[in-house]
Amino acid sequence: MSFRTKIPLDEAREILAELSAYLEPFCHRMAIGGSVRRESPIVGDVELVVIPKMKSADLFGDRTVATVEDAFKALIGTKLLKLIRGGPKYKQFHYLKTKPATVFDFWMVDPNGWGNQLAIRTGPWQYSKALVTQRCKAGLLDDKYRVKDGLVWRYDTKWEMVPMLEEPDFFELIKGGWREPKIRGRGSTNKI
Repeated sequence: MSFRTKIPLDEAREILAELSAYLEPFCHRMAIGGSVRRESPIVGDVELVVIPKMKSADLFGDRTVATVEDAFKALIGTKLLKLIRGGPKYKQFHYLKTKPATVFDFWMVDPNGWGNQLAIRTGPWQYSKALVTQRCKAGLLDDKYRVKDGLVWRYDTKWEMVPMLEEPDFFELIKGGWREPKIRGRGSTNKI
């Protein structure tokens, strides 16, 4: 885990507004996550969750890549961002306009996992962990379900993927149901 510079909420919102404006054309859907979404006065995690637009990566269209990759290359070239780590679903950057640099997390999610991923990426981490842990293991998730590879799966006679197109869809599986982002994780994670 990288050291995270803590910044005021308003400053984090400015960073996200700038990055969102640049990245939005490359995404089908975009939402702010982390402590900005929870409206924490001091922010340690600047996060965006997106469903990226895809493009063919080879002559026959057998492989696709997120078009947002091109945007990241351009932002790195302008010295606005520096890549810390990344793969096809997650990237972490230093936002270089702040001193010291602010850590920025970017999550690329499957449309069928939008609802659960937005809930998980809103945090805080203890609450997110409880969201993906089954009740029989002291978590909040209904025991018939599991979260794997960013998607929700249900077991009847075999495991089947269950689309979670919106965040409230996911919270229907959670003990206690929907909880506003700004109060998530307050108090015991299991008491909603």
